[in-house]
Amino acid sequence: MPHKVRKMTDLEVLSHVQASKHHATELREIGQLWQLRVLGVVIYDWKAQLENLLQGISDLNECLQSLSIEIKPLPVTASKAATPHDIPAADAISAHCKNTPKLLESLSISGVTMYGRLLQLFARDCCKLAKVTLHNTLLDQDDMESLADLPNLRGLWLCHVNLHTGGKLIIQTNGFQNLKYLAVEGGGITDIDFKPGEAPKLEKLVWHVDGVESLSGINNLPKLKEIMFNDGVTLPDQVKQAIEDHPNFIDDNILPYTVVHLFSRIASPIHSNDDDGDDKVSSADQDEKYDEDEDGRSKQEVSDTNQEISHVPIDEEETATASQP
Repeated sequence: MPHKVRKMTDLEVLSHVQASKHHATELREIGQLWQLRVLGVVIYDWKAQLENLLQGISDLNECLQSLSIEIKPLPVTASKAATPHDIPAADAISAHCKNTPKLLESLSISGVTMYGRLLQLFARDCCKLAKVTLHNTLLDQDDMESLADLPNLRGLWLCHVNLHTGGKLIIQTNGFQNLKYLAVEGGGITDIDFKPGEAPKLEKLVWHVDGVESLSGINNLPKLKEIMFNDGVTLPDQVKQAIEDHPNFIDDNILPYTVVHLFSRIASPIHSNDDDGDDKVSSADQDEKYDEDEDGRSKQEVSDTNQEISHVPIDEEETATASQP
């Protein structure tokens, strides 16, 4: 963490920084940076570090727009595989983050903390969240419902997550009403099932796993336009049939199955008109826009070293290792 970070009052972006193994109070000092919009930090699964970080985030509830937290296991617990039953609910840590960031639009969580459910904590009142990335973490039904209730969630990335249902991802929460982009990578998720009424605006599904076994319920996705699989993946007949049975399927696009384009005969493949008549950008373009917005913002801010600290050495022996979504 930068020395005396609390004095950098004009700082807007603090990313790729890691808390020291032996200090926790420095994380609380982040809460004095009231111009901070982007925070990316790596911590150890140490209760004092987590509590101080949450207190700092609470103090930034009026300004923080993008948050990335990576949690490294302590050596004594690294060999223990956590399950959802091992992790207490968000209430266990909510006292340390009394005010969740009201302007938060992008959230990335990597790793697992044994002290509470971070996803549920931030999803509870962060109604502006549009992009959520989960990596190497746990995901149970309560977590799915927290995500499904986010009214502005448009992009969801699930990378090597451990599901409570094993290898089957069941979208059954009566939510995800504005989700347009869903990416599933690794984690042994070989089966995806969309229940009726779920994700009615989903346009793009990216499914990067080594083996695909079953895909159900995509007929319940009226705006689906594209499905992407791993290169060279062999799709079962059931998956091929589900794709061909989709109302938006066009025979000419049956091959290759690595990228299946499902374009409605009415809607444009790039833009679609919602019920309100406004022209909307497709989820694929929206995904690119997410990256362009974040990359463009960071490039502009890098030119002003008084406004941003990135890739900051932690101390004489440690260097930053976090990555911003």
